Parts: sequence; structure tokens; C-alpha cells
Amino acid sequence: MYRALYLCPMSEAHQAWRRAAAPANIEPILRYDLTAPDLCDLLPTIDFLISDRAAPIDRAVIAAAPRLRLIQRIGSLTHDIDLEAARAAGIPVAKWPNLLLTPHIAAGDPALYADERSHYYDNCLRILAGEPILHRVA
Repeated sequence: MYRALYLCPMSEAHQAWRRAAAPANIEPILRYDLTAPDLCDLLPTIDFLISDRAAPIDRAVIAAAPRLRLIQRIGSLTHDIDLEAARAAGIPVAKWPNLLLTPHIAAGDPALYADERSHYYDNCLRILAGEPILHRVA
């Protein structure tokens, strides 16, 4: 079983949709309130890191995650990801440009999450299949 850590604040409904969208071989871990020590304890067990800029992804975070296979940014900003450290560790970094995030509008409509897997898990599945990832920045 692979593990994907979401470092994103989200409602209970959003958490349920992300869990439901997870492929059978990926366990989603949905957290945004981790302390630095808690994050360091969890990172060695994580294969995919999915973030919306809840916290910087620096050299120390990358070094603490020996299983890490992908850093996926929700959205297009990557200024708080240490791209050089990711490159040096051989960890690809991808973004989702032009992704419209409107929780105040979409939070109540599960139909808008029908394509959740392609938005948040597609690159994870591509990594596992040995395929090129989409929207790679590093």
C-alpha cells in the first residue's frame, strides 16, 4: 500500500471525497495541522506529498521522506517548494495549473468531485506505472 499525504486544510466533506477517490493501492492521509515533530515522524512512511501551500516543502522535509516519489502541488505556485533539493533527491515536482479551487461554491456539490482522481491521484498513478507525469516543474 502506498501512502499519499495531503497537507491541505479541508472540510469533512472534502476529506470524504478524497478518500472515496483514492485508488485501492493508495492510502490518503489528510492533515494540515501537523506540528514539525509530527510531520517528521510521518514523512518516512509517505510516498506522495500533495500540498496547497499549507507549509513550505524545504530541503529538511524532502530529506525526511526517503520513500517520497512525487511532490504534487494543488494549484500553480511552487515558490515554497525547494525545487533544487527535490531534483537532487530525484523527486519529481508537479503542479496543477489553471485548477479552479472554489470551496465556497463547490463544497456542497459532490458531482463536482467526480473527476477527483484525475486531479489529485493521476500523477501518483503515472509514477507507479512508470509513465511521465503531467505539469512537471522539476
